[in-house]
Amino acid sequence: MEVNLSNSIQVLSEVLDRQILMYKEVFNISMEQEKAIEEDNEIRLIELIDAKNDLMNKANDINISASQFREYWDNNFVDIPSQIKENMKGKVSEVSALIKKILVCDERTKQIIENISTEKNATNLKKNNIKKLKSAYGSTPIKDQFIDKSK
Repeated sequence: MEVNLSNSIQVLSEVLDRQILMYKEVFNISMEQEKAIEEDNEIRLIELIDAKNDLMNKANDINISASQFREYWDNNFVDIPSQIKENMKGKVSEVSALIKKILVCDERTKQIIENISTEKNATNLKKNNIKKLKSAYGSTPIKDQFIDKSK
């Protein structure tokens, strides 16, 4: 396909529309990930992570495929009508806002996972300490060792 102003505008507009849809889906998946973590549903969490990674890979592929049109846009920006620039700016802003929402949600999810990990490590540490205490003092209570049982 020959790269010119008309098809650059069309392709980039379509790319932004597709990205908006994809990032909305990624955001929904991010929200579902939080729910899966809270419900301790590891299988669902793994499915969601895979789905999210697939969408992110597709978004990356779309970006790569549009690079020549984006380059044309950048090099010919002064020739683009202001109404089209504003329309595209609105779409870019929407994509940016979605990405920010995803990042906030992912940071929250990361924090939840870190908290769970810390809690599990603390629980495991307590279990290990209890085992150490039991082995240090044996299974026979101390009071029974000093009671004169001959009486």
